[in-house]
Amino acid sequence: MGTIVGKLKELEYNELITLAVIENYEDLTDIFKSDIKMPFSILYKLQKEGKLNDTTKEILVDIFEKVILTKHEFIDKYLQFLNGFDTETPVEVVVEIPSVEIEVPIVEVEIETPIKDKVSEKKESLVPRRYGKEKITKDIEAQGGIASPVQRAMLKVNDLKNIYVNLSTRGIKDMIGGTDSLSDEDCRKIVSAITTFERQMGEIVKTKAKKK
Repeated sequence: MGTIVGKLKELEYNELITLAVIENYEDLTDIFKSDIKMPFSILYKLQKEGKLNDTTKEILVDIFEKVILTKHEFIDKYLQFLNGFDTETPVEVVVEIPSVEIEVPIVEVEIETPIKDKVSEKKESLVPRRYGKEKITKDIEAQGGIASPVQRAMLKVNDLKNIYVNLSTRGIKDMIGGTDSLSDEDCRKIVSAITTFERQMGEIVKTKAKKK
């Protein structure tokens, strides 16, 4: 395993500045968009209103700590935004513009919702966006310690998420930070394992609901 590049500078984390730096570099944007599909205009508005979800916040911190602080170019851009020196893409402008532009997509989403019947809408509103390992474990304990098939499956999905976060972080550092934490053999194994997994899961992810 190669040497891991550590932080080149200690900086105070700023969520808005981190988002602006990511938007200004194609490599960082590609990494960020692999998990977060939302347009930056909406992300700026949500950040300004304090409504970014936990997943987005975690990814922003991860990129700041493990990528931005490991490369001088990113650090310089971060400091420029922080001090208001960048005249080409000032953070203040980027933040304010979305407040006008993002009104349309939000209204469209709200207009489409009433098309669904009231029963379906009510059921969907009761489904939480995230249901983690801790909640599943508590449910199993409340059931007498016997997990249902779907609970066992979701615990494994959580394990898969942890594997993804680990590999994604290492891959980002290799691509952007110049490290060598994944060997060529590691990468081949990752590709092979995921290809096999995709084949096996193909029909499952295409099917919205199955009768028991």
